[in-house]
Amino acid sequence: QPRTGTMLVLGASCGLPLLTISNTISLWLTDAKVSMTDIGLFAYALLPYSLKFVWAPILDQVRLPVLHKLLGKRRAWMLVAQLLILIAFIGLWTSDPQTDLVRVGLFALLLGFAGASQDISVDAWRIEIAPPEEQGTMLGAYQLGYRLTALATGALTPYIAQLVSWRAGLIFLGCLIFLGIGATLLSRRPPESDAREDVEE
Repeated sequence: QPRTGTMLVLGASCGLPLLTISNTISLWLTDAKVSMTDIGLFAYALLPYSLKFVWAPILDQVRLPVLHKLLGKRRAWMLVAQLLILIAFIGLWTSDPQTDLVRVGLFALLLGFAGASQDISVDAWRIEIAPPEEQGTMLGAYQLGYRLTALATGALTPYIAQLVSWRAGLIFLGCLIFLGIGATLLSRRPPESDAREDVEE
C-alpha cells in the first residue's frame, strides 16, 4: 500500500528530532568541550515527549486557518510541526555551543516540542488512514523509519562532522525534514472526526 511507504518516511521524520537531541547534539557538545553538567541539562529538551498528552487535545480540536481546508486537520498540524523543526535546525546551524550555549538549548527545546507535536499528528493520521488490520504493518514501517534515522543521527552525521564540520552535519540532518514535508503533502487526507463531533452525534 502507498500509505505504508508514506508511513516509512513519516517514521523517519518523527525520529529525526528526538534522535538529533539524544544522539547528535550530545556528540556535538562533547566535541565542543562543553561540560558534562551542561550536556546533561539538554535532556530537558526531550521533556515535551513526556508531556505531549497535555497539548494533544489542542491538536485534535483546533483547525488551522487555510491549511485545514487545503490539507485537513492532521496533515496541517504535521506540516506546521515540520516547519518548526526546520526552523529549529536553522537555529542550530547558526549557533556555536562554545559561545551561544543558551541559544543552542532554546533551539533544542523547540526541536523537542515540534518533534513531539509531529508525533501526535502522525499517530492520529496513521490511526485514521488505515484499517485496523493494517495498523501492525503501519507501525512496522514507522519503526523502520526510526531505525534509519538512528543511523543518520548516530553514525552518518558524526562522520560528516569529522570530514567537514558539525555545521555541515546538522545541515544534512535538517534537510532530511524535507522528506517528511514531501510525505505530508503527498499523503492522502483521512476522514476526520474529533471529540466534539462525537459528542454532537
